Amino acid sequence: MERLSPFLRRLLIVVLVGLFSSVSVFIEEASADVTLPSPVCPKENTETFENPKFAYADKGGITLDATKSSFQLGSQTFDGYLYGSTYYDENGKKQPLYTSYTPPTIRVSSGKSIDLTLTNDLHKNEQSPRLSSVGCSGRTFKSAKHSVNSS
Repeated sequence: MERLSPFLRRLLIVVLVGLFSSVSVFIEEASADVTLPSPVCPKENTETFENPKFAYADKGGITLDATKSSFQLGSQTFDGYLYGSTYYDENGKKQPLYTSYTPPTIRVSSGKSIDLTLTNDLHKNEQSPRLSSVGCSGRTFKSAKHSVNSS
């Protein structure tokens, strides 16, 4: 019994050294063969990404229209979800946002309400039943006032 304990210790040390050696060799081989793929999108003729406008909910109500249509990025045309909006800017001036792929960022002060009207102009096949409470293909208007609580 006295000789079993030192034997098990030596065996454990040999197994651990072998395990760590094989793992380090595997990691070196795996990282040595890394080749980065070339970019899929061409970097030329690309348009700078447009930052979203800021809609200030404290200054007045916001209307957000969702639709699916075509839009241009550089010389290419894409189909996608677009947003139109009527909102108030930082100075309280009412601004239209014509269809864009970047909806406005809504800013609201702590403790204030948001007056938001959503207009759904998506085709019935584009909607999930959860998006439209009535499940119809027409426009669904929903106006909601929510209080923002900060804790």
